[in-house]
Amino acid sequence: MWIIGIVVLLLVALVVYEYRLRKPDQLVLYEADGTIRLRKRAFYPRHFSLALPGTTHQIEMKVDSVARGGVQIRTTLVATVAPSREHLTSLIRVGGWKREAVIKSARDLEVVI
Repeated sequence: MWIIGIVVLLLVALVVYEYRLRKPDQLVLYEADGTIRLRKRAFYPRHFSLALPGTTHQIEMKVDSVARGGVQIRTTLVATVAPSREHLTSLIRVGGWKREAVIKSARDLEVVI
């Protein structure tokens, strides 16, 4: 009787440890059959999923240059990036399978600009 109780308690502890509740602003991704897919359920297994924050990330670039006649010009470029549900595969390809994939992709965009 005690053994069954201990086994059930261990199984409940494992489920509580492994499964997480998805926050409203999170995109929870998983890989199946070589494609990146989006989990839509409220609970997800944390070791088999990637939870990306759905918030925006802002980058700012300042460019100093000289125009004709020696006129100094300072140009400021501001861009805001956020993960898109349609381009998740490209985001993971550029940013990697990490929580900071959006930030890394934004840095790569800054280098291209």
